[in-house]
Amino acid sequence: MKPSQKLTPKYWVVHDKKTDDVFIETAHKTMTVAIDTFLSDCAYEYSGKVVADEDLPHWFDEEDSLECILIEINRVR
Repeated sequence: MKPSQKLTPKYWVVHDKKTDDVFIETAHKTMTVAIDTFLSDCAYEYSGKVVADEDLPHWFDEEDSLECILIEINRVR
């Protein structure tokens, strides 16, 4: 690394591979918090079915169209 190098902000977000969209409300510096935010705020609406709270982490792991990815924020000029 260079001493004067500027790092761009990076955030973990839940990504829908079918639509190539991200759930921006899940953006966080920690992967587990991003997933937990998705499970508490978005999972019921996304799944379209009732999933018991204790089954949500397993449902997320088994859902092929969802993943948690690291994104980089760059300024557009």
